[in-house]
Amino acid sequence: MSNETYSQGFELFLIDDLTNPSTPAVVKIGNVTNLGEFGGQADEIETTNLDSVAKEFFKGLADNGEMSLQVNIKKADGAHKLLWKLQKLQPSEGDPRKHFIVCGSDGTDLPTVDTNGTFNPPADREWWAFDAFVKSFRFPVSVNAIVNATTALRLSGSIASSMDS
Repeated sequence: MSNETYSQGFELFLIDDLTNPSTPAVVKIGNVTNLGEFGGQADEIETTNLDSVAKEFFKGLADNGEMSLQVNIKKADGAHKLLWKLQKLQPSEGDPRKHFIVCGSDGTDLPTVDTNGTFNPPADREWWAFDAFVKSFRFPVSVNAIVNATTALRLSGSIASSMDS
């Protein structure tokens, strides 16, 4: 029997401090059909000089890039409305970066929010936590289809993970 990780059962959560700022809450983003790639890629710092026989580089800072997600829109899903609001949020209205966590399919524990307004990750499953802002929330409307949205999250800072330990 193989030990691969199944994608079915992965979940994405964010901490909503917009709806009720005095009581941040963990919100599951429902009806997700695809979580795009995410993770770091280091910048390159060129160190080539006139004595070099080939280009030379140092590893630079990581850029964790963007993560796209696709969701089937449900009018009653408060998380979809929250993503829409966060995409429209201007920096003058507060920090648009929010805490997100991706939880694996290998357990059932849910993340919670701690007294600092950040995640307490689940103990029994893989997880990846990061800060991001909603860069875009776009949806097509076409014949003979349900409405789905593609959302881009721009990650800011590092990614913490259960794989770190």
